[in-house]
Amino acid sequence: MGAHVPEGVKLEAIQPMRTNSYESAIAQHDKAIAKSLLVPNLLGLSEQGNTGSYSQSQTQFDAFLWTLDAIANQLSEALNEQLFRQLALWNFDTEDFPPFTFEPISDDQKMALAKAWTELVKGGSVTKSDNDEAWIRQLMGAPEKTEEEEIEEEPEEIITPEEGLEPPPEPPENDDWIAGQEPERQEHIKKEFAERPWLRRVNFARIEKTLDDQDALFVDQLNDLMASARVSIEKQIANIAGQRSFGNVKPKEIEGVAIPKGIVSNLRKTIRSNLQMILDDGYEIAKAELPAKLNAKAIRPGMDKTQAERFLASKAMKIAGVIEQDCLKGVQQVLENAIKYDKTLKGAIDSISEDTTLLNLLPEVDAGGRAVNVPARLENIARTNTSDAINQARTALFGQPEFRGFILSYEYSAILDDRVSEVCESLNGRIQKDWGAFTPPNHYQCRSLLIPVTAIDDWDGKTDTIPASVKPQKGFM
Repeated sequence: MGAHVPEGVKLEAIQPMRTNSYESAIAQHDKAIAKSLLVPNLLGLSEQGNTGSYSQSQTQFDAFLWTLDAIANQLSEALNEQLFRQLALWNFDTEDFPPFTFEPISDDQKMALAKAWTELVKGGSVTKSDNDEAWIRQLMGAPEKTEEEEIEEEPEEIITPEEGLEPPPEPPENDDWIAGQEPERQEHIKKEFAERPWLRRVNFARIEKTLDDQDALFVDQLNDLMASARVSIEKQIANIAGQRSFGNVKPKEIEGVAIPKGIVSNLRKTIRSNLQMILDDGYEIAKAELPAKLNAKAIRPGMDKTQAERFLASKAMKIAGVIEQDCLKGVQQVLENAIKYDKTLKGAIDSISEDTTLLNLLPEVDAGGRAVNVPARLENIARTNTSDAINQARTALFGQPEFRGFILSYEYSAILDDRVSEVCESLNGRIQKDWGAFTPPNHYQCRSLLIPVTAIDDWDGKTDTIPASVKPQKGFM
């Protein structure tokens, strides 16, 4: 190959010492990008050079995961502290919330978690449940358990009468309790006890006293809080009106009337603490209905009781929210009518005692701000929900997996329900393996219970049907 150049021009070819400068520049940029993503250079995402081994790359990979875990933990802590804690506090007035966490990144970490959980279960430090199995399946990427597997799976331990289980002694308190009933009711209870001996091991006297005592405490605490709410609302109304009649008050001025946050917070705490107390008492009472051999195993509250506690905690927040909303809705209606009909301040305050909604939520108060009566709805709320809590406790205990094969079914008993409704009257004495939506309470102030029928009872194994016309009462809380 030749080239023509003008006269006097000298052409010189210069060859570079190396020809990989472009590749080196690209590799350097790749390393910089990988470094910014915290990826070590021996993981194959950037130029790796001529040195290194599998063990070295594995070490770098482990260090990479440690770094990611540290960042994930920092992020989750920040989210929990700065976001989710605030959301729980603002919305539910509690700092008890499920924390956000990242799942394990590597298969080794997943295996380590599964192994640790297995050791805890074997050591008896935790109680396994279906929820635990679902979590392990999700962690390991295994499919969910099918309905066929649920049906075919046998319990690890089936308790049978051959093991020498003896029913617990009949509670002596029941004799005095029966003697204190009306003659006609005495005969009815004695007849039921004779026909269905499993009823005799239930300490109805203790259950009734526990419910009575808890109802009284619950109602008193609710009433005191709602009396404080009424005093606050009346003060807010007086501040809005001043010297004016309500015909001169603008609708926007009444929008800010509210129950103070402190009272609402105490309302939630009061409801939750009362339901928790009756749940704990109900659990202990129910344990006494089991044979002594089972109680000797030191039954520990399992996941079912934990779930019951969470359910009641959620229900407490819901109840408090409904009370607050219904109360404020009634107050707004009273004040709107006061503006519409140009009422005086006294007329507006008096209307609170005449409004149907408020009449059932806000007690009348004396000059010192103390309640002088108990609104009917507060009694309904207390009595109905203590009954729900004690039934939740019984269901949580008797539904534990270790009692499969021993507790065979449940009888619906309305013996304690002195306000028997049509639904409870129809269900009383019927036996079902699972009562589902008919688990009491089924009406306002219901005190019906589910009584376990066990393998040591003389039961013919027949369950009863529920008439299609029987429905729980709607709308009660």
